Formats: sequence, C-alpha cells, structure tokens
Amino acid sequence: MNRIRGWWRRRRLTRARRRARARIDPFAVGERWRPFVRSALQARARYHDVVAGVAPGPLRERLGDIGRRIDEAVDDCWQVARRGHELDRARRTLDPALPQAERLARRADGAHERLSELDRQLEGAVARAVELAATAGDPLVLGPVRGDVERLVDELEALRQGLDELG
Repeated sequence: MNRIRGWWRRRRLTRARRRARARIDPFAVGERWRPFVRSALQARARYHDVVAGVAPGPLRERLGDIGRRIDEAVDDCWQVARRGHELDRARRTLDPALPQAERLARRADGAHERLSELDRQLEGAVARAVELAATAGDPLVLGPVRGDVERLVDELEALRQGLDELG
C-alpha cells in the first residue's frame, strides 16, 4: 500500500512540475532577467534532445535522472528571475534616495550576479553531459556531472528561497 501511495505522490509531483514548466515565459520578466530564463530553457531543450537520441539502457536512465534535476534547475531559475523582476519593479516605485530603495537594489543586484553565475554553471554542466552522452558507454562517467547538477540545483533553490523570504 505504501508503494502505491509513494508512486501516486511522485506522479502528482511530476504533473505539477510539467504544468509549472509549461508556464515559463521569458518575456514575462524584464530584459535584465530574460537572458537567464532563455538560456536555461535552451540548455534544457538541448539536453533532452541529446538524451532522446541515446539508446535505452543504463546510460539513458542515468541521463534521465540528471535531466529531471536539470528540469528542477530551470524551474528554480524561472522563479528567481520572476522574483528579481518583482524586486526591480518594487524598487522603481520608491524614491531612489530612500534606504529601502537602496536595499532592494542591492538584493536585486546580488540575485542577478548569482543567477548569472549559476546560469553559466548550468550551461557548462549541460555541455559536459552532452559530450559524455555522445562519447561514453559507461553510465558511471556521468557521476561528476550529476554531482555538479545536484549542487547547482541546491544553490538555485537556496537563492530562490532567499528571495522568497523577502516577502
């Protein structure tokens, strides 16, 4: 019975993630945040295209696991970009001389810099995974890429949660 509940819960989460991904629109955020969302979406599409061409087996399964984490990274990137866009909008409504406007600017700039770095890391991880998928037959060679993607997802999630705590 517990196995069925666990399966059903995973199925609902997968559906929710698909719905969330369907709503990612780079043009819903300002020009400052848009390149990160577009880059993440392109990296994800490139990755999934390569995985689709890999023969079924252990390598493809491992790539699929990594792909699900890449999906989560893209979702978090989208949430960070949306939150950063909201910070920018809020900042523009305040008098620039106010300390609150300065704090919002610092937070938005810090999030922008961090998202820029994480976006570069995502591009690099996808490029390494694509290269290994094309040249490797052993799924174990994907271990370092998987670790990089795991760390990247954790950092994006932490950034997203930090911005969410701002209210």
